[in-house]
Amino acid sequence: VVRAGAAGVAVIGAILGAERPAYAVKAFLDALGHA
Repeated sequence: VVRAGAAGVAVIGAILGAERPAYAVKAFLDALGHA
């Protein structure tokens, strides 16, 4: 799960680039926490 989460964060960061990557990572981690 941790590896999948890290991969997801990397994908999100790559997609957004400079478009608030930190916010995307936080939102992704929050989603994992609520899952």
